[in-house]
Amino acid sequence: MRARRSITVLAASAVVAVAALGGGTRAGRAEVPSVPEADLAAAVLGSLEDRPLRLPDGGGATVLSDGGDDAPLDPSRLITCLETVSEAGAWPDVWVVVQDAARSWDLLMHVALSADGRSVAIDTAVAAARRDWDHASIRDTVRDVTGRKPKVRNVVVQAFHERSATTFVYRTGIRERRGLMALLPEDAMLREARSVALAGGGRHTLAVVLVAPTFEPADCSTATGRAIGHVDRGTVRVVLAGERAIEATADVAEGLDLPPGTAVAVPRFACGADDPPGVPDETVVAGWLRSRTPLPVLEPAGEALAFRLPVVVDGGRALRDVRVVVDPSGPSIRIER
Repeated sequence: MRARRSITVLAASAVVAVAALGGGTRAGRAEVPSVPEADLAAAVLGSLEDRPLRLPDGGGATVLSDGGDDAPLDPSRLITCLETVSEAGAWPDVWVVVQDAARSWDLLMHVALSADGRSVAIDTAVAAARRDWDHASIRDTVRDVTGRKPKVRNVVVQAFHERSATTFVYRTGIRERRGLMALLPEDAMLREARSVALAGGGRHTLAVVLVAPTFEPADCSTATGRAIGHVDRGTVRVVLAGERAIEATADVAEGLDLPPGTAVAVPRFACGADDPPGVPDETVVAGWLRSRTPLPVLEPAGEALAFRLPVVVDGGRALRDVRVVVDPSGPSIRIER
């Protein structure tokens, strides 16, 4: 393992302010989502990535980005905003103000829940100089930018600040590579493998492989840290190999509707009773990697050639099993949510 590197991770603070005006909810209108907030967010990601923002200083940005440019939202932050609206009881019609401590301006967006509670519409999104927001100031600002005077019933202000997290980079490609490892890229780490029997005989191995892997220790003093535990992250591939060649492969990211090659996290160790609060140093982590048994990540799913693979979702706040299904006729591998 090489020396650790520090990476800045954006985390949400508690809701800053919630306000509601009278008027009530129309008869037959859903007051809470009927699907998880992550599903609500997934349905609008594409439209928000392409939506331009005119900044107060005359510059430009987009509402949402999956990393790299001056966007106030990413997929994880959008989920956080929708979850905060639910916690605040502000559905079905709400203005969300997104504040980032690293920026001098705020994002104001109107979010409306559909009648069946299964989708949201974000019909207005504007950037404005930071201020103390209330119903009147949102109404005036949006009117100045769009030329339309909006109705403002509920307001949720969601603030984000920065915290530091640390990852440790696994050293790969330094040992003699034999067997399955000889068939994999040099920057690949074999996480787990098991023998599988396919029609026609022959020895086959089903393996979970991480490309460009890192280890991310949890802060076990927090509820989220204890729930998720310490994880490995990288491009996660499930590989089916014969004795001399790889016969099928699947990218777990694509099974999660993410772009191919997207880094995904899988559990490595559960939090231990003696794990220190905060981020441990490299000596502690090296001891864990030497002495602890990794959690299984390829468990039988109750039928032949089907397995469960746990992955971290919802911006690092939840674990979800995906199904790995081997079709021996190809052979091929499917990743199912």
